[in-house]
This record gives sequence, C-alpha cells and structure tokens, in this order.
Amino acid sequence: FIITANSNGNGTVSPETQTVDYGNDSTAITATPDIGYHFVQWDNGSTDNPRTIKNVRADTTITATFEIDTFIITANSNGNGTVSPETQTVDYGNDSAAITATPDIGYHFVKWNDNNTDNPRTITNVTENKTILADFAINTYTVDFKTDGTEGASLEGELSQLVEYGSDCTAVKAVGNEQVTFINWTGTNGFKTTEENPLTITNITSDMVITANFSHQIVTAGSIITVYAKDVPGLNEGFTKAPKLYGELIPIGSSKVKKYNLNKLSKIDKNTPAEFFQAIWKKQIYLFDTKSLKNANKSGTLTSVWLQNNPIKNQQFDLKIKTKNSTGEKIEADLGIKILSPPLITEILNANGEELNSAISKGDIITVKGLYFGQKAPKISLEYIDAKGKVKRLKLKILKPLEYPDAKGKEGKSCMDSITSESKIKFEALSESKTLPEDSGGVFDLIIDNKFGIAIDKSSGKIPNIKIME
Repeated sequence: FIITANSNGNGTVSPETQTVDYGNDSTAITATPDIGYHFVQWDNGSTDNPRTIKNVRADTTITATFEIDTFIITANSNGNGTVSPETQTVDYGNDSAAITATPDIGYHFVKWNDNNTDNPRTITNVTENKTILADFAINTYTVDFKTDGTEGASLEGELSQLVEYGSDCTAVKAVGNEQVTFINWTGTNGFKTTEENPLTITNITSDMVITANFSHQIVTAGSIITVYAKDVPGLNEGFTKAPKLYGELIPIGSSKVKKYNLNKLSKIDKNTPAEFFQAIWKKQIYLFDTKSLKNANKSGTLTSVWLQNNPIKNQQFDLKIKTKNSTGEKIEADLGIKILSPPLITEILNANGEELNSAISKGDIITVKGLYFGQKAPKISLEYIDAKGKVKRLKLKILKPLEYPDAKGKEGKSCMDSITSESKIKFEALSESKTLPEDSGGVFDLIIDNKFGIAIDKSSGKIPNIKIME
C-alpha cells in the first residue's frame, strides 16, 4: 500500500511517499517546521513526531499542520512611572506594538535596560521572548539668583542651584549698602513676588530665575523713591494718608540748607492701609559750580580739561517724612541719607549695536547707555576748540520716542528707568547736510548735561570723545 505524507505549508515531511506490505508498519515519517514555525499535529489529531503508521491495510494519506511561533514581550518599570502595554504576544519575525513609558509627575524617562532611549519603542523582528525595563529618574531644575544690576547690590549664598522636583533650594540673601536698599524678589515660572530675605524657595517644580530688586540710594530727576511704613517709627499699621516726602541739602555755592519736596506717585486709600508709598525726585540741581565751568569755557578751556581739576562729586541729602498715623498723631522722621549723582556712561554703541571704537560717518545713529541720565532728555552736544582757541559746541537732538516709560508708566517719555536708574539715549551724529568744522579735525568731546552734572565714562572717569568723518 502507498503511504503519502503532506504538509499544510510552513514545513516539510519526510519521506513524502513509501510502499508498505499488508500488515506491516511504515517507516517513521518526520515533520520538520520551517524557521519560525512549529509542528502542531497530523490531520487525524496525532501529535507523534516522528510518526509510524502501524499494521498498514490500505493506502493512507496524512497531513502535517504547522503554525507560526509566537513570543511574549514583557515591559516593566523600575518605579516612578508606568509602561503600556505591559505584555503582548508577537508572531515570529514581526514587530511589537509600540511600548510607551510614562513617567510619574516630577520624573522623566531615561532609557530602557538595554540602553535604548526610544520612547515610544517598537521591538522589531521578534524571534524570542523579551523583557524590557523602563528606567525613570527624578526631574532636577536650575534655580538661578541674580540682582537687577544695581551697582553696589550683591547676593550671599549659592546663586545657581540644581534642585530635585518638589525639594527646596538653600537660602540666598540680598545685600545692599549705603547706596542701595533691597526692595523685593521677583521671578519666572509662577514665582510670587516677596520681600522675604533671606529667601528660601520651597517645592520647586520648574527652572526659575529669581531677581533681587534694589532701590537706589542714588537718585536723580525722575527717580522713584519707595518708603515702607514698617521703616517709619509709629506707622506700623501702614499709610492711611499720603505723606509729605522731602530732601534737605546745601546746594553747591550756597551755605544754607534748602528743602526740596518730592512729587507724590502713590495713591492712598484711607480705608486700606498701604505697606509702602512712592514719590518722585524731580528737582534738577547742579552738583558743580556752573559759573566756574562757563568762565573756563570762555577762556578756551575744554569741559574735559576743567573736569580733571574740578571733578563732579555725589552729594548727600537727608530724606525726611511728615505724615499722620491712623489716630491722627503727627509723625516726623528722618529716613536716612540719599545721594544725588551726576550721569555716568557705561557704553557707546554704533549703528550696528557694537562698541564704538572707530570713526563714524555723519548721520550715523549713536546709542549711549549709562546711569542717572534723568527722566528728561539731557542737553547733548559735540565740543571742540576752533581755530581762534574758543570752545564751541554743536548741539545735537536726542531721538524720540525716549527709551523708557516715565514714573507714571507713560511709554517713550523718559531717558531712564525710574527704579534702576538704567539709562539710554540715541542721537544722530550730525545730519548729513551739516559741514564738519575744519578746525575740529573731526574729533569732538561728547557733552551730556542733565542739569546735575556732565556725563563721564564710568570706567575711565573722563568725558568720551568721538571721531566723525565727512
């Protein structure tokens, strides 16, 4: 009799045919699966492999059934996050479904245990069972502390800190001096303004930049002066009435103390005591002998030369307050010393925003940055000596709008930030229609006069000069 062995595909049988005498047994028939498949059974349900057909009495045909191999892909987490799906079955040679690692709040996915960093991740060409482990780590955030740039202000403590999610940073202290006073902290990413000092930020959940803001003891026209009720003896409950703020000083050339009132800025609601009050210093007071400079110029002495022998100095004044507390009791107090300062130049930039260190052309736009320029635009001119030995000045116009809002918040109305005293002006270096004075040689002293003083370079202590080409 003929014994025939077949396959349903995905494998082979051997021998495929054989002749067997009546009553005898066949030789063993072996079913061999292809790679990635396995033998399941013969068509009669037998799972013997190899298989021998016994006591053959008729022609017989058998068929081997093969099925594809399947594998288990298992995904686990080291904690602090989840994976999905956690298990899946994948046919031989196929790719798994994407596996996503999702960190808990405050954590982030790092990698799988085989150093793969894909997320979601697909395991390709699966040929065996596989277990992968997602590694999560706690988030860390950078908290940077800085001052607002106020000269003389400083910070104590670790100024750049790496902090884990939900943890606290270490304390940082804002430090002023006789010229600047700490006001408050401001910051990014939801930080709430506070006067706490030293400052410890708790439960950190993002990168943050924290700025310590200071109030200048140095003031000029347009500077905002802030007075806190807690600093006024007898006024612990807060301001219920706008106080009178004034400064007392002896002006240059005088022997008498003069009183200068500050302009009120804050509005006070008598029913809601205010923690602080703000006012503006508006009085322009020359800090040098203007007659002496005028006479020197008339005699052919440049302002820059005169200043070498007559440096303009800061002048102190006493800040005082008059007010009443909630019971009507009169309060008069000395709030300490403030300082009037002449303007200082920190940078001179060309039209490209680069440091000015070479000659410029007529019509170029020049930017001057500095401190204490004041709210109103200062007088600006180019000074030189003509062929007759006389001091001459070419008047320039400051470009508008101005760079800052004024103390009341009106944009383009001030040359200076009322809080920080940071200052900036722009001007045209002579219009192209004007002819350069031949006797100037194209070199001029830059005179910036804000009715307090003549601006000098903060680094060199001298009036800067610029060179202009036709």
